[in-house]
Amino acid sequence: YWQARLFDKNRPKYLSKGKKPINIYGYGSQRAVLVEDIASAIRLARVSPEMCASPLLGSTISFEVLRYFKKRYPRVTIWLDRDKANK
Repeated sequence: YWQARLFDKNRPKYLSKGKKPINIYGYGSQRAVLVEDIASAIRLARVSPEMCASPLLGSTISFEVLRYFKKRYPRVTIWLDRDKANK
């Protein structure tokens, strides 16, 4: 899997190829927060040790990934940026 960030407003924000991995940052066991990018996941895990964070690597989530987190964590929160997807 690879991902690149574009800064051209006329193109999608991220380009990627391959199956997205599931990376979990932090050691919290009661709550998982799913965010758009790796930097946000690391930041959140550092300031909120009671929860873990995982980057979606974009603004979409598959049912497979959602089931994975719902099975392992009592609380799952999806926290996305306010910008439009693919912009």
